[in-house]
Amino acid sequence: MYAQPVSERPPARRPRWFPAAVLVIAAALPVALWGTLPLDDGGSEFGPDRILELIAGILALGVVVMALAPMIQAGRRGLVDRRWWLVLAWSAGGSVLVGLTLGVFTAETIGANIGGGLMVVFVLPVAALGYLIALAAAVRLETNRRP
Repeated sequence: MYAQPVSERPPARRPRWFPAAVLVIAAALPVALWGTLPLDDGGSEFGPDRILELIAGILALGVVVMALAPMIQAGRRGLVDRRWWLVLAWSAGGSVLVGLTLGVFTAETIGANIGGGLMVVFVLPVAALGYLIALAAAVRLETNRRP
């Protein structure tokens, strides 16, 4: 715990690129999940559309790995305040839920239409809550307050 008042506390340490990397991961992770997780019943053919989805998913997964690797290195060197990892965790959690929703929407199975509706009604609000918590935590860390 800090003994200093909030106004005199040093800012939360982080590299300047850290929030941008969090945003890149939050944007690329749904595409990576959508493209790499097969959510169909196996009865459909492995056609050109599925190949393009798989290529997009693999490229997005590469972007996630390339953004996450320097973040982990900076964290291991002690250059990042630990509270910033919560921002990443909440935004990544929301992104996983959005990616799964995209997968259900584009699945070629019987019942995917009702599953897509249920995902929109029940899962996307939880994802939005994760994004809002991540945003609130990032704003708090940037304005030099404890979360």
